[in-house]
Amino acid sequence: MKKIMLIHHFGGIGGAGVSLIDIVKSLKESYDVTVLCPVEPNNMINLLESMGVNVISIPYSSYILDFYSGGGRFFFSRKACKLYLNRKKAKPLFEELIDNFEGDVVAINSMTLSWLGPVLKKKQKKTICFHRETFLPNYFLGTKLIKHYLRKYFDRVVFISKYDCSSFENYPKEKKVVIYDRVDSKKFFESKLIYSKGEKKYILFLGGFSKLKGAKVLVKSLKYLKESKFDIKLIFVGNKEAKKSQNKLEKIKRLFIKNVERDVNKIIKQNKLENEIIFRNITSSPEEYFKEASIIVFPSTLPHQARPVYEAGFSKIPIIISNFKNTEEFIKNNVTGFTFKKNDPRDLAAVIEKVLMMPKDKLNKILENNLINSNNKHEYETLSSELIALIENIEGEKNK
Repeated sequence: MKKIMLIHHFGGIGGAGVSLIDIVKSLKESYDVTVLCPVEPNNMINLLESMGVNVISIPYSSYILDFYSGGGRFFFSRKACKLYLNRKKAKPLFEELIDNFEGDVVAINSMTLSWLGPVLKKKQKKTICFHRETFLPNYFLGTKLIKHYLRKYFDRVVFISKYDCSSFENYPKEKKVVIYDRVDSKKFFESKLIYSKGEKKYILFLGGFSKLKGAKVLVKSLKYLKESKFDIKLIFVGNKEAKKSQNKLEKIKRLFIKNVERDVNKIIKQNKLENEIIFRNITSSPEEYFKEASIIVFPSTLPHQARPVYEAGFSKIPIIISNFKNTEEFIKNNVTGFTFKKNDPRDLAAVIEKVLMMPKDKLNKILENNLINSNNKHEYETLSSELIALIENIEGEKNK
C-alpha cells in the first residue's frame, strides 16, 4: 500500500481538524496514512489514534506562519517572533521525520505550514497544500511570504472555495484545485424546531470563545432580543470556564492579556444574560447539537470559512452569517440563507427576528435551496475519488 503523510497545525478539534478527519477517512482504505500533529492539546491525536491512524506527535503547541484573515498581521510582532522561534526549534525534528518517511507525497493541512515547503522539496517529496484560510491583502509581508512558499515549493494548492482560489495569482492554473469541504450528510437529520408551536427558540453557535468567529458580536445581539415575542436561548458551544494554568507565569499573563472568554462573560453579566445562554462542550460531532437548533449563526468578524453553512444545509436549519465576499458562493442572502452587516450586533438581532417571523412556505424554500447547494458541493461520498485523483496526478508527474 502506498504511503502518504499529512501534517496538521493544531491539536484541538476545529473546522480544519474535522476536514482532516474527513481526508483521513477518505484515504485510509487506499493509502497507509501517517499524520503529524501537535501534542497539545491532545484532542486530535486521541481522535486519530481511536481511528487506528498512525500519528506522530510534535512536541510544540504551535509552529505556524500566523498571517491570514483573523490571524496576525504584523511581521515583527511579539507573537510572530515567538512563532518564528518555535518553527526554528521544530524544523530539525520535521527534517528527521520527513527524511525517514518512505512515501512520495506529503500534504500540509493549512497554508500556515507553507514554511515546510523548502524542507519537503529538499527531501524530494511531492507536495500538496490544503489551503483553508483566507489570505490577508497582498501588501502584508506575511502574505507575500506564504504565497512565495506556495508558488515555489508546492505541486498543488487545494482550495475550499473559488473565491480563495481566485485570490492566489501568478501560479499555474492547472496546479490550483478546488475541493470543497465535505459533510457526511448521514450524520445530520432535518430539524423541525424552527416550525415548533412553542415560543421557545434555540440559536446554535459552534465557534467557541473566538473573536474571529464572532462570540462577542453574537452575545451582544442577545440584549436586543430581550423584547422579542419568542423565548430565545443561545446554545453556545465552548467551554465556559477558562483553563486554569498550573504555570504561575501564565496565570500572571492572563491578568493582562485580552481574553475573549473574559470579555464574553463580562457582556453577559452587564446585560443580565445569564439565563439566556446554555453552554455546551466542544465536540468532534457537532451534529448532536443540531437537533436542538432553530437557527444556526456564524457571525465571523473577518472573512473566514464557514463549515456550519453546509451542515445547516443538510439539516435544513436556517443559517445566518456575516456578509463577506468570500462566502457568497455558499450563501446568497434570502436565497440559500441569511446575512447581516458584519460586526453589527443590532443588525444580527434584527435578522434573527426576521427569520423567526418568516412565513413557513417562504422559509422552507430557502432551506430547500441550501440543501440542494450542499448536496451539489459538499456531499461526502465524492471526496475519496477526488483526493485519489489528485494524488495520482501528482505521482504521475514524478515519473515524467
